[in-house]
Amino acid sequence: DLEAKVLFQQNCGSCHTLSEAGTNGTVGPDLDNISRADEAYVEESIVDPNADVVQGFTRGVMPGNFREQLSPQQLDALVKYLLEAQK
Repeated sequence: DLEAKVLFQQNCGSCHTLSEAGTNGTVGPDLDNISRADEAYVEESIVDPNADVVQGFTRGVMPGNFREQLSPQQLDALVKYLLEAQK
């Protein structure tokens, strides 16, 4: 989904690597190999990033306001995009 890809590039790409999106940020975890990639985990990681911080990364670095910044439709599209990028 092109809209979800652009959404990722604009909101996440400067901090996260995702080959499908052509991004290579290193502030946050590499999203090319999400280890527990199910819909609930990915959504929680976006809207409550301090709930489960990946080892080697610091709490409080990722903004916790994406639930307010993204519409429910955008959030859903972003989650689906990240899961599809793993296939």
